[in-house]
Amino acid sequence: MSRRNRIVCIGGWGSTHDAWTDLARALPAYTLEPIPWWACLDPDTSALKARLSGQRPALILGWSLGALAALRCTFDGLAPDIPVCLLAGTARMAAEGDYPGVAPRILRAMRMRLERDAAGAMTDFAALCGGPSAPAGFLERYLARSRAVPSGALAAGLAFLEETDVRDRLPLFGTRLLWLHGDRDAVIPVESAMYAASRNAAITLELLPGAGHALPYEVPGLLAARIGRLLA
Repeated sequence: MSRRNRIVCIGGWGSTHDAWTDLARALPAYTLEPIPWWACLDPDTSALKARLSGQRPALILGWSLGALAALRCTFDGLAPDIPVCLLAGTARMAAEGDYPGVAPRILRAMRMRLERDAAGAMTDFAALCGGPSAPAGFLERYLARSRAVPSGALAAGLAFLEETDVRDRLPLFGTRLLWLHGDRDAVIPVESAMYAASRNAAITLELLPGAGHALPYEVPGLLAARIGRLLA
């Protein structure tokens, strides 16, 4: 498979390879190669790092947690010439001072709830993720696939989101980066994407009117068009 046709994908917290199914249909000229997000949490053993050490892809594509993992890997110098596309991403999930992230107490509360009521925690998150414009059946589809996530990965993913911070490295980013973010995202504040874009002129930020957090499910056709234009 030619590098020109390969897109490496890292999904969001709680998701599986199913997150990329609709986009793959909308991008028939490319082969999407999903990497489990839980295999990208440790920088020393990251599956994304291992994948990039082989035949290099045409694009690194990350959604939500996967976007943060992709950013960190790129900042580590592993993909200096590979374009990056981030969907509903962030350089830091947790709020800090004037930085517009998610309150750390919310992330900690999610971790605690996972321990006592995992099904309820996942249902509430899926509803937040899918609002306000996810397609019919998203909630059931997301929850059904999330059962395939390995035991312990969900808590580890929340710890990754709470601790990982690459904001100070944003000005150093040199490759092409397309950042797509729904202006009604209820999971990652749109202001965090605007913060990142303000730190580096190499970041092209496009806000998607009416879109929420679950962009691969909500607008696969639009994503395909933007990715096709990026890679043209």
